[in-house]
Amino acid sequence: EVPVAMREGGRIVVGCIDCLAVSGDGDVWVVDWKTDVPGPNPKYEEQLRLYAKAVGRVGKRVRTALVFTQTGTMVEVEGRK
Repeated sequence: EVPVAMREGGRIVVGCIDCLAVSGDGDVWVVDWKTDVPGPNPKYEEQLRLYAKAVGRVGKRVRTALVFTQTGTMVEVEGRK
């Protein structure tokens, strides 16, 4: 787990990224584990957007994904840079 904090819209947003990794091609992956079944969820997408924004300050390409523990399914969430 990696704690993050940033200013967003005049407020401080604090969170904890479940997994932060750098792939062989230099992309930074922000991965969050969820215990429910796979499917679209705007709340999760917003959470990953904020995490990606905080991590993106390092100047690398940021990719995000959800891992659903009930099924072991990993779903990349597009458009998070």
